[in-house]
Amino acid sequence: GGPLQMEAWADREQSAVPAQPADPGQPGHAPESAGREQSGEQRATPDSQRSPQQVPHFMTLWRLPSISGKMPRYVQRQFRLKALSLMSLQLLAVIGIMLLVDMWDTTKSDASGVFLTTLSVLIVVLMLLGSLRSFYPVNYVLLVVVTLLSGVAWGVGGKFLPDAMHFQVIAIVCTAMVVTTGMTLLLSALKWKSRDLMMASVAVGGLVGVAADAVFAPLLGSVHQHVIVSAVVAIGLLAIFAWGAGGLLVD
Repeated sequence: GGPLQMEAWADREQSAVPAQPADPGQPGHAPESAGREQSGEQRATPDSQRSPQQVPHFMTLWRLPSISGKMPRYVQRQFRLKALSLMSLQLLAVIGIMLLVDMWDTTKSDASGVFLTTLSVLIVVLMLLGSLRSFYPVNYVLLVVVTLLSGVAWGVGGKFLPDAMHFQVIAIVCTAMVVTTGMTLLLSALKWKSRDLMMASVAVGGLVGVAADAVFAPLLGSVHQHVIVSAVVAIGLLAIFAWGAGGLLVD
């Protein structure tokens, strides 16, 4: 029985030795805490920064925000095109209303009263539109009212200006908006950055509008001084637009 007792005693001694922890420096060993940290990082990774292998198969990367806290690019592009298209249509409607008002034969005294009244109501409606801009469909109804009042105000006020300068100003701005909309669509397809895209589109639109007025206004009898003044006023209006609404169209 001696050898069997020696083997049993050796087995008991081996089982009593505590297990030694694995050396973190050994190859192939990954600490448990590192595994937990890695899994936490994977859970914290935003969808927009995931690789195609990490994104679920039912999702597409182009629908995800490219920058944290921003809307996806396709949403920004659609909003930008919608806003510029509505502004172009609004300016075309203003020109049509101005043409109708221009056919109204009235004295300057009557025109001044209509102009001041229309301008006062327009300011009030613009304030309402600013307060209710997020309430659909009230915002669109107020936008239509603003368009009508703007056409009347520009049409009546233009009776005090020579060489149809009011038509020149609105025509330049309207042309600029139409060209800006087209340029925005083109540069969006070319993957331009939003800020560069808007700056280039407004600049090209303004240049085209001013050049068109410089060509056609003298043919209709306008003197060069009035053409220059109309161009300066139109560029000022475009600058106000770029300063006030440009940030909204970029982000």
